[in-house]
Amino acid sequence: MTAIPTLNGSALAQWACKQNEQAYKDVTYNDPFVMRPIAEAAKRSGVTGIAQPGSAMLKKIEMAEAASSTDDKRILWISDISTWSHNLSYACGTVQFD
Repeated sequence: MTAIPTLNGSALAQWACKQNEQAYKDVTYNDPFVMRPIAEAAKRSGVTGIAQPGSAMLKKIEMAEAASSTDDKRILWISDISTWSHNLSYACGTVQFD
């Protein structure tokens, strides 16, 4: 798992955006293990437009991690992680960073 840097605000949001972009390149945007630090950083950044998709993605990650591997809903939650990753990617392209 990638460690979240000790950044705040827009710097942390930018880090989350770059990591999310890398997850797309690596096709790991639906892996809860990869996406957890990205979602946590986005949420913790507090940046409008970035924090909300991070928070929603984090909730789906927690649900997927808590589910057993035989739980049929787990695949839906993993799919939701991909959707929130896409939403974060879109938000990263629209936010004006300092």
